[in-house]
Amino acid sequence: MSPAITPHPRIVVLDGHTMNHGDLDWRAIEALGELTIHERTSTAEIVRRAAGADIPLTNKTPITAETIAALPRLRFIGVLATGCNVVDTAAAKTRGIPVCNVPGYGTASVAQHVFALLLELTQRAGHHAQTVREGRWNACPDFCYWDFPLIELAGHTLGIVGCGSIGEAVARIGIAFGMKVIASARRLRTAEGVEFVSTEEIFRRADVVTLHCPLTDETRGLVNGVRIATMKAAAARQSAAWRKALHHHPAHRLGHTLLTRAAHGCGRRKSPRLPRRPASERRQQCEMIFSAEQPTDAHKTIIPPMSD
Repeated sequence: MSPAITPHPRIVVLDGHTMNHGDLDWRAIEALGELTIHERTSTAEIVRRAAGADIPLTNKTPITAETIAALPRLRFIGVLATGCNVVDTAAAKTRGIPVCNVPGYGTASVAQHVFALLLELTQRAGHHAQTVREGRWNACPDFCYWDFPLIELAGHTLGIVGCGSIGEAVARIGIAFGMKVIASARRLRTAEGVEFVSTEEIFRRADVVTLHCPLTDETRGLVNGVRIATMKAAAARQSAAWRKALHHHPAHRLGHTLLTRAAHGCGRRKSPRLPRRPASERRQQCEMIFSAEQPTDAHKTIIPPMSD
């Protein structure tokens, strides 16, 4: 069992830059103990920087079982994000160390980002705005032009895997756009305007699939070649954190299934390795946008903004 936290604990932030670019105020946390902030921490630096700390705070810096074993003073681990997969929670539990996350801080921001990605895919507003600036509209003999099909969301089916607070927020926006919403959840539940079905049925029926479930042993590999192959040919897939949910099929198999479907993702560091094909064919078959935005407004619910 981990001893109680001292009245003035040592608090170490391992990756403060991911949370605070200078517009937020650490003083609320500093009032709780002796605070040390590191902008970024490499894997090799984690143990040295957290040595002697009672409370490490991390956003994406991993705290493994080996790290926990090397830090005898640990009393509490704080994750400045929703997902806890950066911490070996089993090792922490063995030591009696509580692990705390911030599950609701990004609900509105993540739901908004889902539709930012989806609307970019359906409207190509950025591309068309750029071509207008380049003179295409002035040179066009017609009143309007478009380089891609422009797709209305109304009437299309939105599939949500994981219908917690974020999934429900996404569902409400989808319904407002006139979309049919189907969802799966770990526990039996109801939500207005949402039809609950199995995950397999979501992949078969949905025009858009968006993942809002934590990364666990159960969800790792949730998106695989078999499920993608059941999707509609023009379906789009999105996620707020889907990098490790992709099953590591042989590159040619997963690449082939992705080539015939559109994929958006937030937080994915590398796009899947795709088989080499002629550039023109890749443009016609594969539409992918990967982004790594952090919801800066949402961070203010964790760290107060700087006062004027």
